[in-house]
Amino acid sequence: MSETSDQEFELFAAYKISIEYPSGWEIQIKALKRDQGVVSFKSKNEECVCTLTWGPLKGVQKKFSDPEEQAQSVIDGFREKSGIKDFALLEKRRLTINGHEAAMLRVKAKLKLGSLLSRTWLSSNIQALYLYCDETERYLIVYALSPPQEDDYLNIFSHMIQSLKCH
Repeated sequence: MSETSDQEFELFAAYKISIEYPSGWEIQIKALKRDQGVVSFKSKNEECVCTLTWGPLKGVQKKFSDPEEQAQSVIDGFREKSGIKDFALLEKRRLTINGHEAAMLRVKAKLKLGSLLSRTWLSSNIQALYLYCDETERYLIVYALSPPQEDDYLNIFSHMIQSLKCH
């Protein structure tokens, strides 16, 4: 267990994938198999949700040559969606996570929630990390939705992605 800005972290691990998440956050497992998984970590007030997903690398490599190309595709998709407005790319960069090349992006946008009768726009920061692991033949994605101007959540996301291990 480690600390970031007085925040304590716990370890989640399954099938040799591990990530540290803030103590006290709820874990929601949507899928948990060796080849495919979706695990969400929710803050106590559900203000921030970080999700870890993984799946077969072969499938994603049919569409994208590397994590950076996948991240760019996501950015392009945000720009084209009708349920998103005031989109701004805040950061996009390459980094190394546990010896693997990865791509990270951070955007802000207003997301449309609700139905045709009652529409609400939610301002949000969105962070995402894309990583390909040839050794385990899996891709990993970590993404987070949090309120704008919440630096604590940005620090938490940074800690989580730096703690990520795929084998």
